[in-house]
Parts: sequence; structure tokens; C-alpha cells
Amino acid sequence: MRRAMTYILPPNLSVCDAGGQRVFLDVAADRYFALSPAIDATFRRLVDAAEPEPGDAGRLEGLVARGILCSAPGDARPGYCKAPRTPRSDRDSFPDSEPRRLMTLAAVAMLGRTIVDLRVRSLERVLASVTKAKRHTVATAVTGCAARHAVAFSHVDRLVSSLDRCLPRSIALARAMIADGIVPDLVLGVKLRPFEAHCWIQHDDLLVSDHLGAIAPFTPILVL
Repeated sequence: MRRAMTYILPPNLSVCDAGGQRVFLDVAADRYFALSPAIDATFRRLVDAAEPEPGDAGRLEGLVARGILCSAPGDARPGYCKAPRTPRSDRDSFPDSEPRRLMTLAAVAMLGRTIVDLRVRSLERVLASVTKAKRHTVATAVTGCAARHAVAFSHVDRLVSSLDRCLPRSIALARAMIADGIVPDLVLGVKLRPFEAHCWIQHDDLLVSDHLGAIAPFTPILVL
């Protein structure tokens, strides 16, 4: 008997359930999007392995035609982004010490390079570079070492406005930590009503780049 075709997400897409609404991130196109209510309901039934309703087959094939799904044999189906560990503490837990001057200057330089990198290369390539660096890094530092980077980048915020720069700041912080033998999670999250996207850095259950309250409204949509 011929097995029914199933569907998966292409590698450039990730999805989360943000309060009952599916939100997608296409890193190749550097955009967020949602589906119409009827198609969103079809996609939810697919993820939940629920009984399909009339019209679902046609809508799923339409998502394949739009590049939102890929048909695949077997029992695989798309899933929501898996959230990292819930943070228990944030950068306020670090002592408010004065970072070494050279470390602060290195953080400024890393942020500058990352801003330029995002202007000349695609988001997909920049994120892929972070994933590759993590994959080739053997974690040698303990959680306490993250404090040095958190403090250094908080001092950078006093020199350079962090407004609307959570993405380059987070990528720069991740790169600095990886170079120091710390393997963090780079998290992109979204919230609705109104729509906003945010990016932050975690190391295990420690929120390195933010305050706990700042990320609370956001649902992770991509974790690297």
C-alpha cells in the first residue's frame, strides 16, 4: 500500500505558536509572516497530527507551492521551535564591576564588525556563521566567565545606543563568548498585538544580554 505523503518545513523556515497564532521566520528572506486563518488552522492540525478537515489537502499543497512546506515520505511533520531552558537569573545577578578596558574595546569592535556584517551579508549567512562557530567550539569556560562579557557589553550600551540593535548586539555577544570558550544560545523571539521581534543570549539558564522582564513577552521562534 502506498504511504501517505507527509510534510516538513524547509531548512530556511522556523515557526512558533505565539498565543494561538502561528508565526514563521524565513531567515533566507529575512522576514516574519503569518498565514490566513483558514490556512493557519490547517497548519495547526498538521503539527498536532489532528484529523484533517475538508480542504486541508488542497491548502497543504498550496503551502508546498509557496515553499512553506516540503513534501516528504514517512511520518515526519513540522514542529514548533523548541524553547531553550527557562532563564532563572539575568545580567543583574552579575556584580556591577568595571570591565577591563581592552575587553570593552573588543566588545565595541565586535559590535561594529557585526553591524557591517549584517549590512553586507544575508541574515542567513551571518546566523550560519554563528552556528558553525558553536559547532567547532569546545566549551572550556564556566558560567561565571559569561559575566565578563555581560558587563563589557552593558558598558558598550552606555557608549553606543542599543535601540533597535538587539540582533547585531546579540550576535556580537555570542561571537565574543564563543571566542572565549563559552557556548551560548542565540534566541530570536516574537510577540503579537503589536508585533515585535527581539533577540537575546542565554547560557544555560542564565540570561546574559537582558533583564528577565524584557524577554518575558516573547515566544522563541529560532534558537541557535
